[in-house]
Amino acid sequence: MNKTNESKMTILHAAVKCGNVAVCTLVKMDKRFTKVHALTGDGQTARDLAETQGNDTLIELLPPGAHQLFAAVEAKDGDAAKKCESILKHP
Repeated sequence: MNKTNESKMTILHAAVKCGNVAVCTLVKMDKRFTKVHALTGDGQTARDLAETQGNDTLIELLPPGAHQLFAAVEAKDGDAAKKCESILKHP
């Protein structure tokens, strides 16, 4: 369940790449899958891939990680604390 391919992609990365919301949901819910924040060989999480694709459904489904926290902290709009709080509350 937690194996990776030659690009260091997990099954979750592959499902995101294909835009398959149903498979992403099943994988995320499976207790055996523990690599939700795994990085590909290019340093991307599954959430990062969803953001690159602009897939709002998958972005909502997948938990934010360090990249999103750094972006929130570095935001120049004065809402860093609120953004971080929202990220940390994501299920």
